[in-house]
Amino acid sequence: MTETYAAVVGRAAYLGGWPLVNIRNRRVFMEQLPGPGLLEGIVPAGPPGTIGMLHDYIRPEERIVACPNQGVAYGFGTLDAERGPSVAQVPDFGGRFWVYQAVDQRTDSFARLGAMYGTEPGHYLLAPARWCSATTPAAPS
Repeated sequence: MTETYAAVVGRAAYLGGWPLVNIRNRRVFMEQLPGPGLLEGIVPAGPPGTIGMLHDYIRPEERIVACPNQGVAYGFGTLDAERGPSVAQVPDFGGRFWVYQAVDQRTDSFARLGAMYGTEPGHYLLAPARWCSATTPAAPS
């Protein structure tokens, strides 16, 4: 194995594995939170199945969001499909721009909830593809 080949394989492993490790570490940390709220009074967060929302302007001490924007209402939480489906509540944002980013373990988006998609206010079920309720037939494998 050449040094160049080892470097290429190492780089690919890092780039492919980093999102998995990052999201897992966040979920493990969030499992310890007592409920949705603000971490250190600054950053919104919550335990799996909840979303913590920012209720005011971002404070200057905030260092987690790379480029915070005072015109954005920030929220953050993790959903765990192994615990069952989750419901995302979308309020009426009026004419304001908004988006809920829902990503999987690899940080690939799996839902389209936002002004640019024409999403209406309401409640939206976020469930694994194979999930079914007691009243609906199972999805084909």
